Amino acid sequence: MFAYSIESNTPVQDTIFWSQQALAAVAPGLLTPFSFSVLAEIARRSWYNYYDRLGFEPRPGRHLLRQHNGRAYLNLSISAQIEAERAGVEPLAFWLNDQLTPLAVKPKSGLLAAFKTGRNQKRISTLLNELATELTQIEQRARTWHAKTQELRWSQAEILQVMEEIERVGADSLMTFLAARHNIMLLYNRAYQLLRAESHNAASWEQTKTALGRADTLHELDIARQIAEMGGALRSAPTTEPALATMAQTATWAEWRLALPEGALKSALTTFFTQYGQRCALEGELALPRWLEAPTSVIQALQAAATGNVTTPQAVEAQPLPSSLQKQFAQWQQEAAALHALQSRALHAFSYIQAGTRTWALAAAKEAMSDGRLTSPEEVFYFELEEIKQMMTGEWNVSSTAEIQATTAERKAQYQAWGDAATSPLLVGNAAAMSVHTRSSTPDMPSVISLNPTRTVSAPEIIEPPRFIHVEQLSTGDAIFLQVANGFIVDTETALDPIMVAAQHYGRQIFNTS
Repeated sequence: MFAYSIESNTPVQDTIFWSQQALAAVAPGLLTPFSFSVLAEIARRSWYNYYDRLGFEPRPGRHLLRQHNGRAYLNLSISAQIEAERAGVEPLAFWLNDQLTPLAVKPKSGLLAAFKTGRNQKRISTLLNELATELTQIEQRARTWHAKTQELRWSQAEILQVMEEIERVGADSLMTFLAARHNIMLLYNRAYQLLRAESHNAASWEQTKTALGRADTLHELDIARQIAEMGGALRSAPTTEPALATMAQTATWAEWRLALPEGALKSALTTFFTQYGQRCALEGELALPRWLEAPTSVIQALQAAATGNVTTPQAVEAQPLPSSLQKQFAQWQQEAAALHALQSRALHAFSYIQAGTRTWALAAAKEAMSDGRLTSPEEVFYFELEEIKQMMTGEWNVSSTAEIQATTAERKAQYQAWGDAATSPLLVGNAAAMSVHTRSSTPDMPSVISLNPTRTVSAPEIIEPPRFIHVEQLSTGDAIFLQVANGFIVDTETALDPIMVAAQHYGRQIFNTS
C-alpha cells in the first residue's frame, strides 16, 4: 500500500497524490455518478469541519476528491500539507521506484513554533477522543434521519426538503470516518517505514498488517457473531427451513418477516435487521439495495452457518518483530485498535445516511418517471446529486426530456467503459502508480465461488468450508461470510478497512490478485 512503481520521468515534487484505497470503505471501486457526487459533496464539508475544529484554518477542499475511470480518489497531499505546517506532523511517505517520497515538507521551526506545533499535535489526539465520545449521538441522529426517510410519503415538498438535508446530516459521521481513516494510514505508514528501514525486506508490509490489524470491538465481528448464532437457531428449528426455501430472492425483509414462523430465529433476525438492515456489501454504491430491501444474501449466509461448519475465531499470528521495535509497536497496537473501532462505528453511522439517501433518490426517480423524464428507477443513479436537484426544482423539467434521456444513454455507456478501464490504487498527478507489494498465491479454482455485488448465490449450501469466496473488494457487508468460508480472494486490497481486521481476527486467509 505504500510501495509503488511509476514511470521514471513522472514529476513528483509539488504534485498531488490521489489515493483510491484511502476511500475504499466508502467508495468501493466503480461508482455511479450519483454515488460519487453524494460522497464528494459530504466529504468536502466533513474535511473542512475536521480541520476547522482543530483550529488549522483550512480552505474549502474543492479539490479533495476526483473521479478517475469511475473510481473515487482522495487528495492525500492537502491533508499532509496542512498538518505538516500547523502541527509538525510527519507526512505520509510513499516508496516510488524504491525512492522514499514524502507528500509534504515539514517547515523548519524555532523553539516557539515547535511549542505551537506540539500543542496542535495534541489537539488531534484530543479531537479523536472527542469524536469517539460524540459518535453515539452522531449515530442516533443518523438513525433518526434514516427512519424519517422510510416513513415519508414523498410528496414533492418532502423530496425538496430532504434533498437539502443530505449534505448536512451526513457530515459528522463521514468526518469521523475520514479522521479515523487518515490517522490509521499515518500509523500504518510510520510502522511500515520503520520496519522497512530495520529489516530491508519485502515482508515489511505483511508484518505491518498482522501487527496493527487487530481490534475486538467492531461491527463486522458482531455481524459475523449474529450470523453464526442464527445458524444455530435454524439448526434447532428445522421446520423453519421450508419457509426460507420458498421465499423469492426478490422478497424484502418485511415480506420475509411475515412468512417466517414465530420463534427464536425470527426474533434474532428481527434484531439483526433492526440493527443492520440499512447495510449491504459495497454500500458506498448507492445503486445497490440495502439488506432491508434485499435480504437474500443474509438468509443464505445463515443457512450456510446452519450446516454446523462455522469456526471459532483464531486470529492470524503476528509475524515476529525486531526486539528493538517491540515496545514501540505495543503502543501503536493500542492506538490502531482504538482507531479501527472508531472507523467501524463511523461507517455504521454513515450507513444510515447512505441508505436514507438511496431512498430519497428512488423517490426522486419516481417523480421524474411520472412525466417521462426517466424511464426506470435505476436511471436516477446516472445523474449527479445537483442534477437530480435541478429535476426536482423544475430547472430540468419535462421540456428537457430529450436532453435528459440522451444524458442517461451517454452516462450508461461511460459507466460501461469505466468498467473495462485499467485502474491503479494511487495517482501521482495523472500518472498511475502500481503496487509492488508481493501478490498472494491463490488456491485451486475448484474451491472458489465468485459472488456478484449483491452477494447472492443460486445454492447457499455451496458457501461452506473449504470454500473460498472471490469478490472484487471486501466490505463490511461481507462479514456475513466470515464464519462460513475459509478465506477470500480479492482483486483490490483494502488492508485498512475494518472488514480486513475482522477477517484477520477470524484467521481468514486473504489472497490478493492485484
